[in-house]
Amino acid sequence: MRLFVIALALVLAACSSVPDAPQIPDKTGYLTQRTTRQLVEYWAGNGYPDTVAGRPIRLVDEHPHLENITGLTPAEKFSKDDKNPGHLGTVAMMHTREDLKLKQITSQAWQFTSQPATIVARSERDGSLKLTALDFRENNQLGGLPLASNFRLPFDFAEEQEPSSIVHLLTLLDPAGWSDRRGFYLATEYDPEKIPLIFIHGLLSTPVDFEFLASTIASKPDLWDRYQFWFYFYPTGDPWVLTAANFREDFRVLVRTLDPDKNDRPLRKETTIVAHSMGGLITRLSLSEEPEKLYQKYFNRPVDDIRLLPYQRKRIREQLLFEPLEEPSKVIFLATPHKGAGLAGGPLLWLAQKLVKAPARILGATLSTAQNIAFAEPGILTQQGASLLSGNEVSVSELNPESAALQALNEMPIRSGVELHNIVATITGSERGLGDWVVPYTSAKLEQADSQTIVRSGHWLIKDKETAEEVIKLLRR
Repeated sequence: MRLFVIALALVLAACSSVPDAPQIPDKTGYLTQRTTRQLVEYWAGNGYPDTVAGRPIRLVDEHPHLENITGLTPAEKFSKDDKNPGHLGTVAMMHTREDLKLKQITSQAWQFTSQPATIVARSERDGSLKLTALDFRENNQLGGLPLASNFRLPFDFAEEQEPSSIVHLLTLLDPAGWSDRRGFYLATEYDPEKIPLIFIHGLLSTPVDFEFLASTIASKPDLWDRYQFWFYFYPTGDPWVLTAANFREDFRVLVRTLDPDKNDRPLRKETTIVAHSMGGLITRLSLSEEPEKLYQKYFNRPVDDIRLLPYQRKRIREQLLFEPLEEPSKVIFLATPHKGAGLAGGPLLWLAQKLVKAPARILGATLSTAQNIAFAEPGILTQQGASLLSGNEVSVSELNPESAALQALNEMPIRSGVELHNIVATITGSERGLGDWVVPYTSAKLEQADSQTIVRSGHWLIKDKETAEEVIKLLRR
């Protein structure tokens, strides 16, 4: 169904061999990591029986983000991360809904109902076995002993269910087919005391690509205590001007839903965005003022002077004559093509326009409506406007340095009160060279940034340690 929706643990278990019952020592105390892993795999693989090897077994939930656990998937089923030798317990994804669907918050926002956990096994004095589910993100020790942990677990689990390499291509080529999955995905339930940290991916990408960066941030106790992790997914074939409008709308609806009384300062005043590549353009436009500069790239007349249906006029205002978002206070741009990418022109642009199914819903207008506007009142649309409304514009075309969208973006000031941090990747680690192989240094550079850092990397710098270290420094400010 939706992106990141997970399969039933029992189905996964049925598709693989069930291990033999482990040999459990009679002495009281915590079981070794190996024995715990074997016990959990056996227990889950056999449908959660009441006894194992003739000994009663029960699961105790001490995980702050879980209620009414309905099942689990041992990490060994889908993750190849290290086994935490010498640590207490084993890691697994715990499920809290039998249908395992995401919990819906708004029409375009969901919360994960499955959470990573450390399961600690203990042999009790009465001979029973006690399994305790703990959140290693909240506390990495139990009784002075380090807990097994795997901060990449949720991403590995999502990748197992729906390989991102396939999703990358499909969301580019058929954005309309993925529009129902567009929106925010909250890693945990909303916490009014924590700052939303929003990750926005780029072209040919999904939130799963933030695996290394987000899990590295989450592994820092001070940052986990301070931030809550939100991910925004969108079909990357859509023009990013359209995606920016959707992002603003989805965010505003989510904010009103979570904080109707406007009391939550972290949400209202401190929201932080980490945006990669095209995600940076979406973010930047959503925070920019003087939108008439964008509107004038597409229309030659004021919107009130054009014969439109009310819903069409409303849509144009939302997408081209908008107010910038007020809540974000800090943005970290990563390899963002502020002035475009040369690869977005020429043969690549021609190929994208041939292959990508451009949406017919831009500005709330169908192709026939766009034609009606153009023919009924000649001269209303600019050349770029006619191209946009008739469905010829796709994300790649709007990355062309000559595109109307980029020209307008670089004429529009970003609203005051936002910290702007810009991390640029170059293959040489300096201003010289070819940039990151996709975005040249001259495009990735942002003159109005409060800080500018160069890391030695390619365009996928979000998977590099140096980038993670720089982002962590900025989040701690």
